[in-house]
Amino acid sequence: MTTSLTRAQWHSWLPWLLVLCVISLLQLAGTYPHGRLNLPAADLHWVWTGLTCHLLHITFQHYLYNALGLVVIAALFVGVYTWQSCLLTYCLSALTISVGLIWFPAGLHNYAGLSGVLHGWFMMGCLLLLPQQPRLASVLFVLMLIKLVVENVNGGLLSMPGFTVATRAHLYGVTGGSLSWLCVSLWRARRRH
Repeated sequence: MTTSLTRAQWHSWLPWLLVLCVISLLQLAGTYPHGRLNLPAADLHWVWTGLTCHLLHITFQHYLYNALGLVVIAALFVGVYTWQSCLLTYCLSALTISVGLIWFPAGLHNYAGLSGVLHGWFMMGCLLLLPQQPRLASVLFVLMLIKLVVENVNGGLLSMPGFTVATRAHLYGVTGGSLSWLCVSLWRARRRH
């Protein structure tokens, strides 16, 4: 028996594959030092850097953790996201994280990595999944909440030599994901009326 993806299934995987390709190419190009978000941001370039620094990773291990997280999120929420909601969640999460880290740097001097945006995508995915599969969405949400509490009490769950996991970025990412869901919900409600 052969299994092949339908056109709709391929379409729902494309945003995730595109992000995976972009972060992979940037990792291979070694662009980290030039694109990180420097804290506190002292110039007007922080908006662009605040959107793009999430695509860069400090080490190959850092990249692998986030690439694996991206694949897990894509598998969990395949078919739940549209291109538009995926892009909106990326932008709102990235900006929420960047603004949060600029206003409350918590000892950080620079920032890069996709993990905060992954938390935003995870939150948005849980909220989008809630009407269709309330039990699964609730379990995923509780697991994320436990993870956030544990890492904010004990520090990042995965340690990597040479840098600190920015656990606040995960909280800000969840906030960005929630804002994305609110925007999508308001837009859908407005279209219905």
